[in-house]
Amino acid sequence: MNKSVQLFNTCKCANSCFTDPSAQIASYTLTDLFRKHGYPSEGHYATTDDGYILRLDRVPRPGAPAVLVGSPLTCGSACYVGLEKDSLAFKLHDAGYDVWLGNFRGSGLSTNHTHLKVTDNEFWNYSFHEHGALDIPAMVDYILHTTRLQSLAYVGHSMGSTSFLVTAAVRPEYDTRIHGAFLMGPVASLADHKLSPLLSVLHAFENVTTNVEDSFGPHILPGSDFLLRFLGGLVCRAFVPSDKPNFNCLPLNVVGYFLGGAGKVVYPADFQHYVPSGVAIMEINHYAQLANPHWPGFRQYNHGPTKNRQLYGQNSPPDYDLTSGNFPVFLYTGKSDIFVTKQNLEFLRISFRNFRKLYTVPDKSFGHLDFVLNPEASALYDDMIDDLNSLLREQQESKRSRADVN
Repeated sequence: MNKSVQLFNTCKCANSCFTDPSAQIASYTLTDLFRKHGYPSEGHYATTDDGYILRLDRVPRPGAPAVLVGSPLTCGSACYVGLEKDSLAFKLHDAGYDVWLGNFRGSGLSTNHTHLKVTDNEFWNYSFHEHGALDIPAMVDYILHTTRLQSLAYVGHSMGSTSFLVTAAVRPEYDTRIHGAFLMGPVASLADHKLSPLLSVLHAFENVTTNVEDSFGPHILPGSDFLLRFLGGLVCRAFVPSDKPNFNCLPLNVVGYFLGGAGKVVYPADFQHYVPSGVAIMEINHYAQLANPHWPGFRQYNHGPTKNRQLYGQNSPPDYDLTSGNFPVFLYTGKSDIFVTKQNLEFLRISFRNFRKLYTVPDKSFGHLDFVLNPEASALYDDMIDDLNSLLREQQESKRSRADVN
C-alpha cells in the first residue's frame, strides 16, 4: 500500500473521543464541536511520503461526492466549523457532500511524525511548498482509497489555496484526481501589495531569514500554539459576556486588518482551544519572499544561491508553472482582501487552462479573515456550493454522454 494511504487510526465517534496509541494527541478534537451541532464525525490519519502524520476531520456522508477542505495559516480544520451551523463544513454536508477537513503538517492536530518529535527543529523545516507537494497528495490519496472514489473536489482558503496552487504546479498527476478547485482568498504573488503593514514589515527581513532552516531556531513561531490561543480567548472574552458563543472582538478586528483585511469578523468562543495552531517560520518567510516588490512572481522557496543550485540547478528558485492542469478553477475574493491584488487575480486567471469563475463579495469591508470568521460568509458558501453542484452535474452529464457514445 502507498505510504500516503496507510491508516494510523480511524475512530468513528458517536460518543467517544479519539485515541491513537502511536501518537500524542491534543486534549481537544473537533468531535465535541461536531456533536454539539448534531453532526457525525470521524477522525482519520494519513501519512506523507516524508513521514508527517496528518489529521483529517470528516463529516461523513458515505457514498456521496467527496470534498477536501485545506486549512489556512495559523488554523487547522477548526476554522471551518467556527460559525456554528453556518460553517462551511456543515453547509457542505447539508448540501449532500462527504466532507473531509484537512490539517497540514504542524497545524491543528497534525503534530505527529513517524520518527521526528514535534519538539525537533527538523520537524518544522517546511513552507507551504511541502503542503502542496506532499500534504495535499497524501490526503487526496487517503480519501480516494477510503471512499473508493476516482476523484474529489478541493476547497481552500488563504494558505489552503496557496498550497493547492503548488499541487497544481508540481504534482500534475493529480489533475485527474481533483475534478475541481474552489479557492477563497487565493494568495500567489504578493509583490503588488500596497496596503498590508504585515507584508511591508516581513519582506524587509527576507534576506536575513533566507537561510532560516540552517540558522534560525526554534523553527516554530514562538507562542503560536497554546499561549496565543489562551491570550486570544482571554482578550476577546473580556469584551462580552461569556454566554455568547460567537461575538465581535475589537482586538481581533484590529489584528485582522493587520494580517490581511477584516470586516465583521467574530471570535468563536471555542477557538481558544484550537486557534492559532502551530506555524513554521519558513511558512511565513515564503510569503515574505513573495511580498518583495523587487522579486515578483509566484516562486518556490529561496534557500540562498548555494542550496538553490543543489535543489533547483540554478541560483534563484524557479517560478511555479500553473499552466499544465486542466481541472476547473473557481476563485472567490473580497474587496478589502489586501493579500489578493488585481494583479494576482489576473495572473491566476490567465495561468489556468480551465479557469471558470472569479467572484468578488460585494461587501466593501469583506477582507481576508472574513472568509472563515464572518457570519455573513454563509451567503458566499451558498454561492460556492451552487458552483460545486453545477460542476458536478456537468461532469456527470459528460460521463453519461461518453457512455452513450461507447
